[in-house]
Amino acid sequence: MTPRNPQNVSERQLLLIISIAFGLSVTLPAMATNDCRGADCAYNPEPDRDDVIFPMPGNYQMVFRELKIPGDREFWGSTERVIRFGDIRGAGGETAIFEGVQRLPISGGFLTSDGWIYHLGKYEVTVGQYLMVVGNGDLEAGLTILAERSDNRQLLDELREAITTGREVKRNRLLAQPLRLLSWYDFVDFIRQYNKWCLATSACRELLPRLPTRLEVGSPDSETPGFFRLPTELEWEFAARGGLEALRNQQNGGSSYEDTLPFPLNEAPSYTWAKSNSKGKGPNRIGSLRPIYGFYDTFGNVQELTTDLFRADLIQAKVGGLTARGGSFFDYEPTMRVSQRAEIPLYQLKGNDLVETRSPTTGIRLAIGSLVVQSERYRDDLASQYQAYVKGFRKQTASGLSTADPFTQAADVGLQEAQALLSAILDANPGNTNLRDQLNKIKSHLHLADRQITEGIDDIADKMVRNSLIVLKTAGWYVVRRHESEQLINQIRNMEISGRTAQIARQQERHDEFSENFQRNFENYAETVEQLQSYPREKVLLAIENFSYEYSQDRPYQEACRLLKDHVEGAFNPSAWKNQVVSTALGTGVYR
Repeated sequence: MTPRNPQNVSERQLLLIISIAFGLSVTLPAMATNDCRGADCAYNPEPDRDDVIFPMPGNYQMVFRELKIPGDREFWGSTERVIRFGDIRGAGGETAIFEGVQRLPISGGFLTSDGWIYHLGKYEVTVGQYLMVVGNGDLEAGLTILAERSDNRQLLDELREAITTGREVKRNRLLAQPLRLLSWYDFVDFIRQYNKWCLATSACRELLPRLPTRLEVGSPDSETPGFFRLPTELEWEFAARGGLEALRNQQNGGSSYEDTLPFPLNEAPSYTWAKSNSKGKGPNRIGSLRPIYGFYDTFGNVQELTTDLFRADLIQAKVGGLTARGGSFFDYEPTMRVSQRAEIPLYQLKGNDLVETRSPTTGIRLAIGSLVVQSERYRDDLASQYQAYVKGFRKQTASGLSTADPFTQAADVGLQEAQALLSAILDANPGNTNLRDQLNKIKSHLHLADRQITEGIDDIADKMVRNSLIVLKTAGWYVVRRHESEQLINQIRNMEISGRTAQIARQQERHDEFSENFQRNFENYAETVEQLQSYPREKVLLAIENFSYEYSQDRPYQEACRLLKDHVEGAFNPSAWKNQVVSTALGTGVYR
């Protein structure tokens, strides 16, 4: 069940509906939980028929779910796999400086008869799962190791007390808490030990997915099995947005893959253990709230580390610490969004000492990875498909846009090849006058086609530049109007006048409208610039120069031309562009 398509209405949802209908302020209770009487509470409190289950030491389990990616069986991908990531709706505003919108291909880990899939943990890794792995099935041995590595003294004391007094329900509930307060190296060591145990245990090793030795359908052989690892940022965000199911819902006019959250904000307490539920005191046991597209606690509870180091713009710019996703029990729901990213330092100062960071709000969720090259035969398949990939789909990826020739250059190459072929035919038939006349006619048509293509490119580039400048100028105007409404709201707040609340509400409505219009115009601008970057650079710059000359007395247009030139010549970086548009609009005063 997905959050936007519930099969039945819970008591909690009914309270929300009543509160909205009658304008009541209702404090929602926390979601009901079971008694946590069985050990499965610490690894699969909400079993489902789609669970992909792997054994662990101590009769525990690690539960995953499969995510199908768009497209069919192509290894290198297709245009369907290019997905938008980042702050797509602009919900983070100007504070979401590390969440710039990017179009990137999502990849699978394993090939099935239905296409490519990857596996992501259904839940966050728990304390119980950690203890069983590092203790090799012995709870007491695991506790001893955890006590040496973790700063979570309260949990350790409560857990030992529950075990000593035989309080089974409390013990299981504590074991079901998400793992946290460990260093990056401790998390990695847990994954290493679980991989080592699984590969040495036939009941686990045989369940690991494998890639076939070749890409042909029905290939019977398989090579190296998969392995447990952390998910990438793209794998995490694609799953958190709802994956292929959400993409299809969007295509059918339903809930959107590109929404800020995969559930309505007013229903956040049903799906996320954040401030309204936790009061900032700590995490809850896994699976206590409602699932989001089959996954539990993707938002709130603990933020989840990914395998990627933090970069200022997702896949580029300066490399920093670790990257965590999803927010935690310490976050407020209105600040949460799918694109939210947090940088976690590997080390931090403690007094005068530099120690490994053990974050109280950070945990992990596992994925299953695979090698790229499974065998020599598999490598041959990849190589045979690569040329088609370079000439086609790769041009629409981030790397393709930065390195591949524009389509216009590809057209030039095609014309040159055709002309070379005609010349070769003529050289091979020097005495055939009729053939020479026919081929010369074809060559003249090719020259005409070449000229028409060039003229068409010039015209398209000119129109796209004009559109970019118009929407950029409009976006700047809305930035200033939004800023003025903010100032007016603050002035009204400081005034002792009647009807102040109503006036603030009216101005806030205008402010929100300005913000929405700015975001819409900026997204249009960024998309157009992305297209312009694939055109011959000299043609685009010439069009900008012509418009700058045409509107030499129009200062807003002059500023827009300056920004557009910088953006076309630089890397694709919408988040940085947005900051430049805002600072230019407010700093130059040209829109006042």
